[in-house]
Amino acid sequence: MAEPHMVVPQPSSKIDGLLIFFFRDNVHDDPDGLNRDEWCRRVMYLVNTCHDHHNPLNDAPVRYNAGDMQMIKYTFKDVDVEHIVNNLQKHAIRGFQTSWRLYEQLPTVVDAAQDSPSGPHILVLVGMTPSLALVDDFNNWYTHEHIHLLSRVPGWLYSKRYSIVACSPTELGLIPPDYLAIHAYVSRRSFDTEPYRAATSTPWRMRVVNEGVIRDERSVLDFVQILSVDEAKMDKLSCH
Repeated sequence: MAEPHMVVPQPSSKIDGLLIFFFRDNVHDDPDGLNRDEWCRRVMYLVNTCHDHHNPLNDAPVRYNAGDMQMIKYTFKDVDVEHIVNNLQKHAIRGFQTSWRLYEQLPTVVDAAQDSPSGPHILVLVGMTPSLALVDDFNNWYTHEHIHLLSRVPGWLYSKRYSIVACSPTELGLIPPDYLAIHAYVSRRSFDTEPYRAATSTPWRMRVVNEGVIRDERSVLDFVQILSVDEAKMDKLSCH
């Protein structure tokens, strides 16, 4: 079995970060076929193996969807990278493979209006890899302009940035972008506001994105539900 792609060679470090799992209804790795709920149940089993039940700072996993794509997002504090990757590898060997990505959180730029929304909201996931020549300019743009402008958009809840640490071999040979930004809004109505249009069309943004980004991804997902790790122990679950 292929090894997970490791971008940052520090497998024994502890990080504050993010673990996300992806599933598409028509494109996945289980030959028997999985429906969304069964996939969710199995992913929650994996999250439970990675979860530190004694750390109250870890958030509950949250489920989102976008058309035929499902995503589960799990954020954590002070967790050992090697522990997470080893658990994910171990259970993949037992027969259940799903696409996952592990990220380290970057410093917060603007305090959240609402850090862990529990009601309906959307997430905008933006992955980007800047060219080596423009990495500093890219990060300065995000830190000193972009997130500050987004925080003024009506309906904005939070913006968080991450850097990739590892990903599953089921990424079909594609290396995820180096950086991920997650922006949460109450609804898509935020996209139709003047502050949003202003934040996404500045000269600095246009220069960085048009001249400095060599790989990018963007998804908009809808909140589905908050999941309980304690209900995911599932001792009798078979992943063969």
